[in-house]
Amino acid sequence: MASKKIAGTKSPYLRRGRGPVALGALVPRVAGRALRRRGFAEASIITDWAAIVGDVLARETIPQKLAFPRGKNTGGTLHVRVSGAFSTELQHLAPLVTEKINAYFGYAAVAKLTMMQGSVTRARAAPKSKPTPPLSGPPSPELVKILSQIDDKDLRASLTRLGAILGTETD
Repeated sequence: MASKKIAGTKSPYLRRGRGPVALGALVPRVAGRALRRRGFAEASIITDWAAIVGDVLARETIPQKLAFPRGKNTGGTLHVRVSGAFSTELQHLAPLVTEKINAYFGYAAVAKLTMMQGSVTRARAAPKSKPTPPLSGPPSPELVKILSQIDDKDLRASLTRLGAILGTETD
């Protein structure tokens, strides 16, 4: 089967004997050209943003554009969209954020942050499952016999409730 080849990428179908490719591994290669048009020489600043700046900052910020001075690929300005009043916090953390970004890339890629307030869409968290209600009914006689050996009445009551929830199946 012949596959179309995107310029600068290796086809995942040509990986003989090494199994399937994770989708996340293909994103920087496939999205590289589109991101370069938006000013991102390195797609990893988008894909690894949470790893670079941490979860708290990643929830409140999104990198928008990385602009370098003409003819250079160092000392750029990173334009970041910031949610609400978090821009004041980011303004105080700007030296730390630029240091983290430059440490991640291994060279002085970013010299300055420019902040724009706007909405930052966050990934929705999975809905929390409701705890199952405790089973009603008296504890089994076996459980009562085992727990009768415990002197502390509060501990015995807690273990009795736990036993009623988990059930006491014995073989």
